[in-house]
Amino acid sequence: MDLILTLIRPYKDSLTAQMDEVVANSSGPFTKELPESTLGNLCADICMEVADSILELSGESAADFCFLNNGGLRSNLPAGNISLGNVFELMPFENELVTLEISKSDLDSLLNMIAAKGGAPVSGVQLLIKEKRTYQFVLLSDPENKKQRYTIVTSDFLAHGGDGYTLLKKYPVQKTDMKVRDAFTLYFRKSYQNGKTLQPVKDGRIKNL
Repeated sequence: MDLILTLIRPYKDSLTAQMDEVVANSSGPFTKELPESTLGNLCADICMEVADSILELSGESAADFCFLNNGGLRSNLPAGNISLGNVFELMPFENELVTLEISKSDLDSLLNMIAAKGGAPVSGVQLLIKEKRTYQFVLLSDPENKKQRYTIVTSDFLAHGGDGYTLLKKYPVQKTDMKVRDAFTLYFRKSYQNGKTLQPVKDGRIKNL
């Protein structure tokens, strides 16, 4: 047993050092709740920004809307230093960031599903919920709701019908080759290197009437 521990210890110490790396700093904790949360806003905004950067590199237009599932965010983020280990606790799954283009009618259905769940982490939309149905919504990319097709950002888990979002399964998925966790880490490291302190914010993007 002592020999095994001796062999394992260097790998364990190396992994511990990696997980202890500080990748971000926050002025307060990011916590999870419904219909809107500081953690959900942060994660959805990061996924939207990273996906838009990837789309831009491919010469494509920016996405209209991002949504994640609340249950997929497994841990809150602390105030002060945020470590790589915290990011793995937040997103322990190997889910990938994807985009897909859906119809206007299915966008309405998708928002109603989010309303029925009491909310979700979203970016690019303002949503009013009444009695667990969409009462009113505005997409920031299309305030007058004139488009017929919308590009959404989400995880491959949800795009393939996870958490009950089966209406998305009929649409082809465009991969970004970016794990959701890696998108978080990339954004956090960039912010930290630029001396930015993350600010927990709820801005009323989802409200219950």
